[in-house]
Amino acid sequence: MHRNWHVLCQFSAKNQLLVHLLATVDLNTDIGKRLVKEFNECFCSEPMAEPIPLSLLIREHARRASGECSESDGQSAYGALLTLYGVLDEYNIPCIYFWRGERSKREPNLLALPSTINVESQTGDIVEFEGAKFVVVDNSDGIDELAISPLELIDVNS
Repeated sequence: MHRNWHVLCQFSAKNQLLVHLLATVDLNTDIGKRLVKEFNECFCSEPMAEPIPLSLLIREHARRASGECSESDGQSAYGALLTLYGVLDEYNIPCIYFWRGERSKREPNLLALPSTINVESQTGDIVEFEGAKFVVVDNSDGIDELAISPLELIDVNS
């Protein structure tokens, strides 16, 4: 079984914890099998399309960011924050958002950054979360946010 990321992307921000669970659960465990049965539209028997090159996502981010960054390096004043300008949405790449610092303490419904993910991780870094590999797609100091997307959807080597 494989995750149907196109369907998972349709969930609203209010369902972030559900998306987190469906994105990270081991599908070979009893709970994983039960979730596949209950949320069968979120899974498929064939893998999704080829991963999208990270370099393409960064270039598209740079193009949309207009004056904030140059297309040559794809970096804005905050780095390549791929969650901005709808780049990931266009390619149906879901994100799991984590909050760090004071905001995570004030708003308990937000996911706090796990200690297993380095707070200094940059866009394109590969991290492990709940036993699965993800790519950092956003790490903004300004709003204390770090976002990750499934590694199987982003080719970090091209």
